[in-house]
Amino acid sequence: MRIDVRPIAKQPGSYLDIKLAFNTADIDISPDECDVDGQMRFDGRIEVRDADTISLTGRLSANVRSRCGRCLEETVFDPEAEVSAVYIRGRYGSGEGSADEAEDVYYFDGNSVVPDNAFRDAFLLNIPAKVLCSEECRGLCPFCGR
Repeated sequence: MRIDVRPIAKQPGSYLDIKLAFNTADIDISPDECDVDGQMRFDGRIEVRDADTISLTGRLSANVRSRCGRCLEETVFDPEAEVSAVYIRGRYGSGEGSADEAEDVYYFDGNSVVPDNAFRDAFLLNIPAKVLCSEECRGLCPFCGR
């Protein structure tokens, strides 16, 4: 997926408000990593900082299906990940916006931004290691297993 920044690229301080809906496959998330029910949504802004720097900020959300870590019942939750990424004009390479050694810094070609890696990183880092159906869940009975 690409976001065309040519209309604002030469005007520091200019921005585009963007709303996107896409599938997990579009940002290279497999069902084994995360079982998303329906499409993912992004609501945010892309802003020109200077001639060589663009920032992408916003909220990424989706309904994720998982099993409760205590009772094993299926549950659906929305991790609502905050995205905050900086794109620097430069070593674009493969067209995928490869990440720099510094966290949340990516590259763009001057014409378009590929947010896939920023979306993937923000979303997967916001999935809890242990999902609960509710904070009050008591889990399975240690005696009967129900």
